[in-house]
Amino acid sequence: MVALAVTSNQVLDNDAWSVPWLAAALICASLTFIVDQRLTRQQENDQVTQPTWWKSLIDAQGKPRRLGEISPSDLGVRASRFGTTKNSDYIARDVDSMLADVLTSGQSVVVVQGPRLAGCTAALAHAAQLHLAGHYVVAFFDDPRVHLNQMIVVAGRWAELGPGAVLWLGDLTPERITQLATVLLGDPLPAGLRIMATVDAAELEGSRVPEQAKTLLADHAIGAKLTTLSDAERQRLLDLDYSELRTVLDREPDVYLGRLMVAWDHIRAFLTRGNSEDSADQLALLRAVTDWYRADVPRLLNSDILEHLYTAYRNELIGHQAGGPVSPANYRRAVKWATRPASKERPQLIDVYRIDGNTYYVPHPLLTAIAEDPAELIAWPITNALWAYANRFMDGDQRRNIGATAVQRAAYPAAIQLLSHGDATVDPDDLYRIAFWLNETGEIEQARHWWCQAIATGHPAVAPTAMYALALLEEAQSEIDQARYWFRKAIVTDHPEIASKAMYSLAHLAADQGKTGQARHWYRKAIALGHPETAPRAMTNLGNLEGKDKARHWYRKAIASGHPEAAANAMANLGRLEMEQGEIEQARHWYREAVATGYPDTAPKAVYSLGVLEAEQGEMDQARHWYREATATNHPEAAANAMLNLSHLEVEQGDIEQARHWYREAAATNHPEVATKAMYGLGLLEMEQGDIEQARHWYRETIATGHPEIAAKAMTNLGALESSDQARHWWCEAIATGDPEAAAKAMINLGNLEAEQGKMDQARHWYQEAIATGHFDVVEPAAQQLRDMDRHKRDIQKAEWEAKYGSRYGSLNAINSPHHPSAANSQNEGGGAP
Repeated sequence: MVALAVTSNQVLDNDAWSVPWLAAALICASLTFIVDQRLTRQQENDQVTQPTWWKSLIDAQGKPRRLGEISPSDLGVRASRFGTTKNSDYIARDVDSMLADVLTSGQSVVVVQGPRLAGCTAALAHAAQLHLAGHYVVAFFDDPRVHLNQMIVVAGRWAELGPGAVLWLGDLTPERITQLATVLLGDPLPAGLRIMATVDAAELEGSRVPEQAKTLLADHAIGAKLTTLSDAERQRLLDLDYSELRTVLDREPDVYLGRLMVAWDHIRAFLTRGNSEDSADQLALLRAVTDWYRADVPRLLNSDILEHLYTAYRNELIGHQAGGPVSPANYRRAVKWATRPASKERPQLIDVYRIDGNTYYVPHPLLTAIAEDPAELIAWPITNALWAYANRFMDGDQRRNIGATAVQRAAYPAAIQLLSHGDATVDPDDLYRIAFWLNETGEIEQARHWWCQAIATGHPAVAPTAMYALALLEEAQSEIDQARYWFRKAIVTDHPEIASKAMYSLAHLAADQGKTGQARHWYRKAIALGHPETAPRAMTNLGNLEGKDKARHWYRKAIASGHPEAAANAMANLGRLEMEQGEIEQARHWYREAVATGYPDTAPKAVYSLGVLEAEQGEMDQARHWYREATATNHPEAAANAMLNLSHLEVEQGDIEQARHWYREAAATNHPEVATKAMYGLGLLEMEQGDIEQARHWYRETIATGHPEIAAKAMTNLGALESSDQARHWWCEAIATGDPEAAAKAMINLGNLEAEQGKMDQARHWYQEAIATGHFDVVEPAAQQLRDMDRHKRDIQKAEWEAKYGSRYGSLNAINSPHHPSAANSQNEGGGAP
């Protein structure tokens, strides 16, 4: 290609190697190869297919018009929904001065980038007409068979006539972006010729545009970038008496100008399905044509393809089986309806181009805009019918490119089908993204497969990242040896970020397995790499594994790194270490430092820790202060635990109402541990206050949580508040939980209950079961009850014997009064909330 020849000639500059031109030659060669590959399937037609003029930009003789002779709508600017009743059809944008500088400076290629409906076409058209009014404007139907170089040749002839010409490209497709990048590296454009284009920012995402092309476009062609309305632009709208937009502008912080101004209610109506059969036919046709261009299919949409797609879309739309018959007459009627010329009532929904005896179809631009707008209720994703067509009727690079679009649009099931044929090289990033989605959806084996494919590409960035992701997958699946294998493979790549993260993860894995020596080794390795994210975290974690002096060293190193998370965690850990060592002032200092960082997760926990520290020092007012501060953070852990500790503190201080308040607050957090403890604490509190009904309520609430330990304690205590049958029920439930303490106490309580009811065999059984638990709180009381039962039994036997054989063997008055165990002596789970 011309671009390759020019850059090749510049590699030797005065018989010396020119490094910048050598780099440019390599990039150009790469892009040339990519373009040639992507156009391979079209080469047969390239020699005979000529550019087809854009109908609105030529006069009656078929000659291009000048920019000053046309309207913005001829360049693709959509009509305002406010008509021409306002002060200005064009709303001044912040980029206008930038575009003016670019155009007056003579820059030959100018691209305006922005999201759809940001107003890119309007801004570029306004600038072109204002500063280049005398230039011819040349635009062609976007035929994938026609290379950009062919368009440049035709446009260059008109540039020779003076004062110049503008080749207008509208929205660039991925293939056009790649071609434009080669132009930027090649010969200068013909004298007097400018290229002006717009590009949807979404087209620069994904893999269909090579990274080199994106870089060249950004560095040498992007004249302006549009986004949502700025404050100044909002004010201009209001100053121009667009006051009816004030409500929207006040309500929505981010809004696109096109979304506000474009008249599309008449288009929207046709995308809303009615009840008639015609409605389904029309909607299926509009969606089929629109999706073809949304997917950037590198082929023209002819009549045969459209009829096939219409059939698939209509069946999918009405829920019929794929491949089912449809009426040809209905199809023809829908086409006639959609291609009807524009009128006052409606625009032409589908444009028709006839080239070389063939008919091709193009959707009205607003159909695509509505389909892509997430704020639109009638927007739709590209449907499976389109992906299925590409999968069946395309192959090689074309099918691969559509698969890349499916990845970009998160249509992963379709992407998997389209990219599984093995007849084209798939971009490594697309392989990675598919694997990531499969992992997120729980398709573990498939995720392994696609990540292994990404690894096999050997891509210097994606392959190491895929190794690391695969290691994390294996770790999550408890395949520890495989996880370790992939972490090590990632380390060997020497990727500056991934190798460091893999070392850190290996250390974490070893620490979880109790292999402290290995954990230290890998944390030190990660630290030695000096990665700004991983090394500070490794310092903090290494400190957690060391003795107090080395721990202090690593915590201080992490703090000195200035890393927001690692430094904050190191401060909090230093506070805990000093507290354990009895260095209370140092502990206070570091906890306060951690609080001062304001780091979202660490600072609230440090506030809570200050409350614990002050409580342990007996400084209850200070403890109360810090606990209240912790509750105000709304941190899910720190705030909930602070509420619970405030409850305990107020119980100890005798403020029952405050204790009740904080228990209720803690219970309302629904924290799985804290809320349960708070409910149980409320049960204890109300029981001590004599409010038996409230105590029952909270014990039942505690039981309903199903907490493996605390619910069992609540069962034991609830049994003590109930009648004998209910008491027996709850104590049996507590025993069934298997909780060592609650079950043991429930057993002795059951023994007491059965003894009180005269069921001595049952009582003896439960006392023996209680002793068998070995729980220190019940062994001796249960043994004492058994001894008392045995003594009572002997006394009964003695009394019966004397009654039978007379007083000469002893006096009945000498018999000891029997000792009856009582349920009043039931074992309760007291001592405050756990």
